[in-house]
Amino acid sequence: YTFLLSDEGVVISGCPEAFCNPDHMTVRAFHALYLEAGQKPPDFRLHLDSKIPIARGLGSSAACILAGLAAANRFLGNRFSEEKLFDLACRLEGHPDNIAPALFGGFCAGLYDDRSDRFLYRKFAVPHFPHLYALVPDFCLSTTRARSALPNAYSKEDMIATIQHLVWLLGNLTQNKRENFTAGFEDCVHHPYRGPLIPDWETIRRHLSQKEDCAVTISGSGPTLLVWVEDARRPIAPLVEELAPVLKAKWEVLPCALNVTGLRIASWEE
Repeated sequence: YTFLLSDEGVVISGCPEAFCNPDHMTVRAFHALYLEAGQKPPDFRLHLDSKIPIARGLGSSAACILAGLAAANRFLGNRFSEEKLFDLACRLEGHPDNIAPALFGGFCAGLYDDRSDRFLYRKFAVPHFPHLYALVPDFCLSTTRARSALPNAYSKEDMIATIQHLVWLLGNLTQNKRENFTAGFEDCVHHPYRGPLIPDWETIRRHLSQKEDCAVTISGSGPTLLVWVEDARRPIAPLVEELAPVLKAKWEVLPCALNVTGLRIASWEE
């Protein structure tokens, strides 16, 4: 994200035309911080060169929000602390799930504490992060539709099972344990309900699980799928290509790596 102050209004380039308007999340975040500071926001030019696919469940909105806040804070002389930026970003996004790792880097968990009306986060040390691949389809899935697919209530058995598997996964990652690694990814909360909204979900999940010791999960609300692999000696792309004749969508395989640094301002000129 490149920001340049100007006197020509807000001009956006580098993203689809439908997003080049003042309602862009980056612009809204930029203006929100100036409002917090009690100042009128300046006009600026914004150019995006982002590798994050838009509307695919990979946190593109969190990246946009943090870029806008970080740029505004720099223009304001770094008036606001990192913790303040985190809180405001979470309020703009609605949750801390993507904001925390995007801002602080690494493997993070976050929550909203209604007792203190604060968003909290915790960063975990992961000695050996699994090899991770994003399977990005050629279609979008709206967050609204994905959220509406979830039930209003869950059974006690499903919640207990999901919490057990989550704790198992967290223990494996933070303690570098690999026994029954894929068991931690079993989920009863959103896979059974959001999976049917994603063409090829079951086909890909079943095929990769049979071919490789890996786990397949839905990234965010979808439709991108994440493949978690312990052994990277056999690439995932050929396994997905084997399925091409029977898949309904086209899927791009993107290798991912854990970003441990989080947000940074690459350069600055007065």
